[in-house]
Amino acid sequence: MAQSVLTQEELIERAGRGDEAAFEALYRETAPRLFAIALRMTGQHAAAEDVLHEAYVAVWRSSARFDPRRGSARAWLGTILRRKAIDRLRASPWLERAIDAEALPAPAAAVERSDEAALSLRQCLERLAPESFRAIWLCALYGFSYRELSDRLSEPVPTLKSRVRRGLLALRKCLDG
Repeated sequence: MAQSVLTQEELIERAGRGDEAAFEALYRETAPRLFAIALRMTGQHAAAEDVLHEAYVAVWRSSARFDPRRGSARAWLGTILRRKAIDRLRASPWLERAIDAEALPAPAAAVERSDEAALSLRQCLERLAPESFRAIWLCALYGFSYRELSDRLSEPVPTLKSRVRRGLLALRKCLDG
C-alpha cells in the first residue's frame, strides 16, 4: 500500500505533536539543503554540523508553535538555521581576538557607516532589472538552489544562472563605483 507524501508543513505539525517518525522524515528531506547553508555561513564542516544539530533541536522544541499562515516551512527552517549559525559566529573565539577596541570606530560613526552602506545597497538593488533582482532575492533570502528557482519561476536553469551572475556583477560595479 502506497503512503501519501506529506508536505514539510504537515511534517512539522506532526513533529509538534511528538511524532518522531515525522520529525525524522522532515530531517531526511531538509537536512542536505540546510547543511549547505550552514556550511556556507560558517565555512567549516564541523561547525556546520554543530549548527545543523542545534537548529534541529530548536525545530523539535518549537515545532508545536509553527504557523504555516505566517510563512512556509522552508522559510521557518531557514530562519532557525540562520539564527543558530549567527549565534555560533558571534560566540566564536576568533571574533573576540579579531576585535581590537582601539581600532573600533565610535558607535555613532559605525552606525552612520552602516546606514550609508545599507542605503547604497538599496539604491544599487533598485537599479537592477526586475528579473535579476527577483532571482537574487530568492537565492539570497530563501536559499533557493537554481533548480528550485527554476521550478518556482518556470524558467530554465541556465537562464537563471546568467541572470543572477549579471545582477551580481551589476551590484558589484554599482557598489564599487
